[in-house]
Amino acid sequence: MCSRFSPRPEYIYIAFLVASIAVYAASFDNGFREDDFEYIRWVSRFSGSLDPFRASPLHTFYRPGAMMLFWMAFRVFGPENSGAYIALNFAIHVLSSICLIGVLRGLRIGRPASCLAGGLFVLGLGHYGKKVMWACTCGPLSAILLVLCSLRLMQRHLEGPKDSEEFRMKYLIAAGLLMLAAPAFHEIGLIAPILVIALLVTTCGGDTWRRGRIRTMIALSPVIVTFSVWLSIYRSISIEHEQIRHAILTCTRAPLVLFRHLGFMLLPIKPSPLIEGRPGPIRWLLSISTPLHTVIAAAIIAASLYLLIRGNRAKKFLVIWMYVAIIPFCLVDMPEGWLELRYLYCAAMPLCALIALILTEMHAKGGWRRGAAFLITGLAAVMTIYVTAVLEKKYDSLGGSPDISVPAPRGSVERPSSIYRPGDQAGY
Repeated sequence: MCSRFSPRPEYIYIAFLVASIAVYAASFDNGFREDDFEYIRWVSRFSGSLDPFRASPLHTFYRPGAMMLFWMAFRVFGPENSGAYIALNFAIHVLSSICLIGVLRGLRIGRPASCLAGGLFVLGLGHYGKKVMWACTCGPLSAILLVLCSLRLMQRHLEGPKDSEEFRMKYLIAAGLLMLAAPAFHEIGLIAPILVIALLVTTCGGDTWRRGRIRTMIALSPVIVTFSVWLSIYRSISIEHEQIRHAILTCTRAPLVLFRHLGFMLLPIKPSPLIEGRPGPIRWLLSISTPLHTVIAAAIIAASLYLLIRGNRAKKFLVIWMYVAIIPFCLVDMPEGWLELRYLYCAAMPLCALIALILTEMHAKGGWRRGAAFLITGLAAVMTIYVTAVLEKKYDSLGGSPDISVPAPRGSVERPSSIYRPGDQAGY
């Protein structure tokens, strides 16, 4: 994709990284908002290192790792330096983009496509920086980083020399520890065991199972341990956490929410206060957003089915990853018509990878396809920068300083928030 500009594909990632720094740096002076205040009020009352590990009826989740990380950040940055929390989020985001490149290379995807995917993701395609520009999201970002690291370690375990079991076991143990730790930062960490199973099935095929039952069980042991431990934890705290029991009731709406989110990933336009005062073309896109979202979502689903049937192993794994990452958030009980960009962060990774694969394949064919690949890449970058900049300005206007003397109200800190207002058909 970048052969005309540089002999090294890594430079295209660096170009996107520089652009992302320029875009996200504007958010480093943003104030706290909404959920941030509840996190700050909560951790400001911690008196010891064990406090983050105690389940609380004040929250609808159990994330001791996230609470510990935010508590440590609070002790370092304090209640005033809000931009430092966002800068920390951005640093985790950059690390995730680098790990994404490593995972893609482990899938035998070429360097140009891997670097382009990492660049599109670090810029914000598919998620538009919503999770990054929210001070209290260092926990979920860390959970996804741990998922990526565990996947890469599992790949190294599978790639290791077959005559060195000790070498392979080191990677397996490390992958298992990270896999076990990820859900402590956010429930999205539970997709790591599922992705490991998908990795074994799609990228290794029958080779994994032919090694014998014992070796197969050893490879799956981190998966079994992670599921067992966390299902036990969630079962023990479900009495105090109504949201955990209520999630099953939202299953009937999940397919529609999934369909709408797929369209929203590539066309993040819905009725909201953000549209007010936007240029004419944006308002025109808003007027036809519903059919456009339908067409985009249908195209993504059709392409997904095609790749699951006819695609190579890497593409099949990426398709599975995308749906595994987004389906859990379709179970979140949200106001009717509400869409949340925060929930698309992890799913944006395989989406960017699939887009990068398509673009590099077009580029390799030459002719008009090469020009089209450059044009599509440029348009995707411009759209991502524009949407992210608009969101940043809105969040900056909503920011404020916390009053930690006010007790935290009872209720969930994982409610939909940000720019949504009653009467809107969709939030960001």
